[in-house]
Amino acid sequence: MKKFILVIICLIIIVLGLLFYWFQIRPAQIRKECASKSEVVTGEFSWQVEILKKRYDDCLLKKGLEK
Repeated sequence: MKKFILVIICLIIIVLGLLFYWFQIRPAQIRKECASKSEVVTGEFSWQVEILKKRYDDCLLKKGLEK
């Protein structure tokens, strides 16, 4: 009986860890990667900033995230 409870507790911990990864860590990594691909430098023209924002949004959509 103790082994069964231990297995259940381990499974719960694994499932919670996977959920935390999928909904917290993975999106943060994707946003960081997309931001590095479309860095905005201060003092740029507004049309350049708009292009970089669009590139960032496209990167998020391509990787399965929304704004």
